[in-house]
Amino acid sequence: MLEWIEWLREKDYLGKLTPIVEDNLEKKIGIKCPWDKGNPPAYLNELLNELNERTPYDCSLQPWKDYSESKTRIRINRKKSDEAILVQQIQLLALKQGKTVPTERIQEWISRLLE
Repeated sequence: MLEWIEWLREKDYLGKLTPIVEDNLEKKIGIKCPWDKGNPPAYLNELLNELNERTPYDCSLQPWKDYSESKTRIRINRKKSDEAILVQQIQLLALKQGKTVPTERIQEWISRLLE
């Protein structure tokens, strides 16, 4: 699954969505769903949970209507860095106190703290 996601080119995506997974599952991804035919999304969800735990990706399933069939695409996002999360948390704390703090200022503070 990871190889397929990283192999895709920008033009293959629909926004942040992969091509339809079921159309590529065996041929391009190389996976055969071992579960009942009606359960590929459940199986894909299990695979994505593992992928999210082990990679810099944060992927989720996106149900997709393809003519009269229900299929699936994968929404691809990159995980935020620890620094980005920290900056966001500091900005939220400041907002609760009625203040705003520019991202650049927080990043400078973090850099100085870690020197």
